[in-house]
Amino acid sequence: MNPIYYFDFSSPVGQIVLYGTPESLSKIKIFPHSRKSIFSADEKKFSLQKRSDLFKIWLDWFENYFEGKVQPVKGPIQFSVGTPFQQKVWKTLLKIPFGQVKSYKWMAEKTGSPQAVRAVGQANGKNPFPILIPCHRVIYNNGYLGGYTGGLGIKRQLLEVEGWSVQNHRVVKKLPLSFPLSPPHHSRNL
Repeated sequence: MNPIYYFDFSSPVGQIVLYGTPESLSKIKIFPHSRKSIFSADEKKFSLQKRSDLFKIWLDWFENYFEGKVQPVKGPIQFSVGTPFQQKVWKTLLKIPFGQVKSYKWMAEKTGSPQAVRAVGQANGKNPFPILIPCHRVIYNNGYLGGYTGGLGIKRQLLEVEGWSVQNHRVVKKLPLSFPLSPPHHSRNL
């Protein structure tokens, strides 16, 4: 059995675990600081080997990110999971610059499926590279956060790193938004 390489480190949003091979990054997981184990029972069945040297480029990227430094994603990532639609959504997420937010509707339109707003949200939830592939930058048209697999607290923290203020689960304009916010409704406005 081939080993699975990983490296974990503490960050402002919790413990981050990078998984990969000598060739590429294959997955990122974020765990709240309160979690006792970073490995699931399934992962413990594999041959896990801790190797910081394989992840140097990514460790540098995360250090810069949490210092608020804008930088493009460089380095190989492995899209070995996900449907073709999910992979298209994840690649579209890479087009949202640091410090900007877009709506789920914008994402659906950019992926060529304007009616697939909910499917975009579901694809965001399956993103194997949170933070690096910035699904946290996608919010509802009315400015509300929407969802985040790691929890809304982490999404809020990530948006704050990028210069946004979040009040009552709604993004407050600190930088110019790249789309106009509509007034809040009681219905879920994607």
